[in-house]
Amino acid sequence: MRLKFERKRQKEFLKKVKELKNCTWNELAIFLQIELEALKNWYKERILLPKNIFKKIIKYYPQLASYENFVIEEKSDNWGQVVGEIRGSETIIKKLKTDTLFRTEWIKNSKKGGNNNIKKGLIKNWDVGFRKIGIRKIIGPKNEKMFTEMEKRIAEFFIKNKIDYEYEPLLKIGGKNYFPDFQINKAFIIERCGVVSKNYFKSLQNKLNDYEKIKRNVVLIFPKKARNSFIRNIKIPKRFVYLVEDENFTELGDYLIEFIGA
Repeated sequence: MRLKFERKRQKEFLKKVKELKNCTWNELAIFLQIELEALKNWYKERILLPKNIFKKIIKYYPQLASYENFVIEEKSDNWGQVVGEIRGSETIIKKLKTDTLFRTEWIKNSKKGGNNNIKKGLIKNWDVGFRKIGIRKIIGPKNEKMFTEMEKRIAEFFIKNKIDYEYEPLLKIGGKNYFPDFQINKAFIIERCGVVSKNYFKSLQNKLNDYEKIKRNVVLIFPKKARNSFIRNIKIPKRFVYLVEDENFTELGDYLIEFIGA
């Protein structure tokens, strides 16, 4: 079920949650275990707030329970969606799964910044096998849209040393879709880890467990100040996972020496 608040009350409610937690919007999304894009849509009141999320927030911040007084109606989960758009998305998903040429063009266009269907969230990135990238601002050396400057610097290191890399390749492991930051010759996975949180460490541990199943060596690149957090929270199998601090390209090159100039 979804809650319909009085005008601007949903936005006000989420703003107060952020202030009480004293965090960024991204940190709040992680705390609520939701996508940042969903949180933004709730804040802008484009989509009604799910009742279970409201209850979850009240559990942590009971002082906000009075906002229940501003709920004027409860709607079903699919309320407000346009039938034509839903049917259209189902058709596209089907074509993505059955039409190779259509899928190739779709991914190509998405890597230029996405399209309306992705932005509206009607077709989820995990369902169709690639990541939503329309919000990214950093342009990599192969004209990729990247999340951070550090990812760009890593890619530039690969180019400088003539290391052939794939950016965010799709890996299917045990029915799950993974998009590691970089893959080198289907032998090494490079993950740039800039987040330090309980949920992130849990997700990363699951990734490492699955990467081991497909026999990939993994290099985790992270901020120097986060080293102790990674060692404390992640079970690092030394036989195939290596830790490298940001900017330590010499050490990164040592691990990838066999691919330099290949």
